[in-house]
Amino acid sequence: VYISVDEVSNYLDELDELQLDPPQIAFTGGEPFMNKEIGKIIKHLKKYDKVSQIVIYTNGTILPKGENLEVLKDPKILMDITNYAHLSRNHDELIELCKKENIPFLTTVPKWTDSGRINYQEKSEEKLKFMFKNCCTNDYLTLLNGKLYRCPFSANTMNLKAIPVKDNEYIDLEKKFTKEELKKEMLDLYHKPEYLTACYYCNGRDFTTPRIDT
Repeated sequence: VYISVDEVSNYLDELDELQLDPPQIAFTGGEPFMNKEIGKIIKHLKKYDKVSQIVIYTNGTILPKGENLEVLKDPKILMDITNYAHLSRNHDELIELCKKENIPFLTTVPKWTDSGRINYQEKSEEKLKFMFKNCCTNDYLTLLNGKLYRCPFSANTMNLKAIPVKDNEYIDLEKKFTKEELKKEMLDLYHKPEYLTACYYCNGRDFTTPRIDT
């Protein structure tokens, strides 16, 4: 699913009006550089002064060129390059490109955790609250297909209709809200949940989650 420049502009303008400016915006995938508008999107995001950092999580398969490369030459940008060994076929070339063009970057070898297989697991409320509190993504909001979710796992499983959908666990940004209503919805989504429906289907994403040997 590729987000467009217009979508980004509309959503960021709404946040700006609500004075809910995100300090960091991250692009995940798949691979963000498969989006043909990624350069235009990043260029647009850089106009928002209160966005202090734009992180691009890339798997090192595509080397940015032209506009997609030029927009990265900014201290606001951080390239987070995951090294999947032979699968990241342009990993080394991308590192050299970042060094040559003075693009901030880091590179990591992924450590996979066994977070789950979308199977329902009966859990106590105490366990669910512990999982959510210690989740490594519990301070992010995820935008997917015009809806704002509390976590990426919740976003993708609900988008796939793989788990029950609860209205209070996402915001449909296509709906008509007043500024006050939308601000309240977003603050409630961020601050109120102690755990999500998706937590029943997840093994957790914290220091207790079993690692997968690679």
